[in-house]
Amino acid sequence: MESSGSIEELRLLHALTLAVDKSENLPSAVAIVLKEVCRATGWVLGDAWLPSPDGTVLQMGPVWHADSEALKAFAIGSRKHEFRPGQGLPGRVWASGRPLWVMDVRADPNFPRFRMAQKIGLKAGFAIPVKASGDTIAIIEFFVFEQRREDRRLLSLVTAVAEQLGGIIQRKIAEDAFKRSRYALEAELRERQRVARELHDGVTQLLSSTLFRLRGLEEGSPPPPGGHVSPLLEQAIREVRRVSLNLGPCVLEELGLSAALRALARELQERTGTPVDVSCPELPQALPAPLSWTIYRILQEGVQNIEKHAEASRVSLSVRWRRPWITAILRDNGKGFATEKTVRFEGSWNVTLGLRNILERAEGVGGSAVIRSTPGDGTVLLLRIPWWAADEPLPSAERKMVP
Repeated sequence: MESSGSIEELRLLHALTLAVDKSENLPSAVAIVLKEVCRATGWVLGDAWLPSPDGTVLQMGPVWHADSEALKAFAIGSRKHEFRPGQGLPGRVWASGRPLWVMDVRADPNFPRFRMAQKIGLKAGFAIPVKASGDTIAIIEFFVFEQRREDRRLLSLVTAVAEQLGGIIQRKIAEDAFKRSRYALEAELRERQRVARELHDGVTQLLSSTLFRLRGLEEGSPPPPGGHVSPLLEQAIREVRRVSLNLGPCVLEELGLSAALRALARELQERTGTPVDVSCPELPQALPAPLSWTIYRILQEGVQNIEKHAEASRVSLSVRWRRPWITAILRDNGKGFATEKTVRFEGSWNVTLGLRNILERAEGVGGSAVIRSTPGDGTVLLLRIPWWAADEPLPSAERKMVP
């Protein structure tokens, strides 16, 4: 028969599993674990360390502590630290992939925060790796004011919690991958249908009319009034160029995203006379192609919506890069619309196809798009795309769950 302690541990594990399963991202899931483990075990502070965007160091993530100004000061001071593999308590666990217990961190020669711990009296500490798909995606560590020898039962409990957390994250990764593949297929199908419509309605009609007139000339029929062939061919060439540009401008590949967005804005201004302000400070020219294409496509769709529906007299576009995120704000002062139309409802979007493309393209790469609008007061598109949309190697914690 199980002891009361074992039953309580099972209850804690079950409650944590349910709570973590409802979490939307890694930081919120870890925050729940830190809080509940500390409350259940009596340890006074728990924090988490996550790999940096470039994967070289650990940076502090969520933290929970008992109501104490001293513990609050320790948490604030810890946030100023970063740990490389093998450095400090988190770094050693990161390097080994195994739990580590320290009876008194003040006497540990590899504990860079020992002065802060000494000042407030923190003594025992231990750290546990959180793994998903074989990768360490976080380190969780806990502290208490007393010296304590290694408690194998406590280590086993928190290790089990970390394994549950990693398993849930791994399942969420698989779910996200499935959603993204579905979004990608749907977006590709819509893109093919759009190109087919443009070719049929534009270029094909012009070429058919040109062919009809050329056949008439071959048969000796006089040309109809205004029936010169050259203007039709020139218009067909312009249509082909427009479709080609929509498929992917050469400037995007040759000069980068910033130049392509400026060209997009310039074309809108030339077609409509609407002034467009573009700001892309510190945006690297050599962004990875998948990242550039995704951002360009979304903003291109936004610009087309402005041209078709907004009746705006001014447009602004701002793009910023703060790794691991690229954020963009596309704003117009047009007629706007009721934003309740953009609410997701039973798996479908009650919005225009253009807005659906924007939202699904962003979600398809783990990003987000928020559309804010008020009738008579313009529209704002807020876009945030993660660097890992480029499929570059980044730490699992950064790549696999969006904060």
